[in-house]
Amino acid sequence: MKRYARLILIVFILSALALGVWYARNWANRKLNRELLLNAQMAMDIEDYQQAEAYAARLLRRTSSNEARVIAGDAAIGLGQYDEALDYFAPLLDQEGDDAVMALCVSGQLWLNKGHAQRAEQLFRRALKQDRSQLFARQSLLSILTTEGRWWEALPLRFSFLREDQFTVADLRFLGNPKALINSGEVE
Repeated sequence: MKRYARLILIVFILSALALGVWYARNWANRKLNRELLLNAQMAMDIEDYQQAEAYAARLLRRTSSNEARVIAGDAAIGLGQYDEALDYFAPLLDQEGDDAVMALCVSGQLWLNKGHAQRAEQLFRRALKQDRSQLFARQSLLSILTTEGRWWEALPLRFSFLREDQFTVADLRFLGNPKALINSGEVE
């Protein structure tokens, strides 16, 4: 009986010790992750994009943090590394929530800047599917549709701006006589 009691005590002590080591290591990892994220945010605040990206990339090697992805992507944009920014944002594109909508909008704009309007349109539409009120995505999609001469597809967006009191004079002129405005070359 004493032998079993001693064995149970040893197993209990070893289990408690293992749990303590695991907890200490886990706590240290979480602390380091918080420090890396804080340092990345502080570097972005002072527009030190190189440091911000370095801290965020280091954190991303340790964990899959959406905040780190956003910071790394923003820092890459600040450094003019647009393809790298697209790579940072890519895992967020299939998610939902504010980070995903932001990544869809920024990625859409980057693709538009690269001359890929069709890809940009797809991303803006996906952003609007998640957040119908996303102003940047709506304005960007409106611009693409109008520029491509698809004014009939742009009409619902222009009417939504009118309903929400976010219209411009060009929107009113377009809604009043779209063909005349398109022919004049004054379309935004």
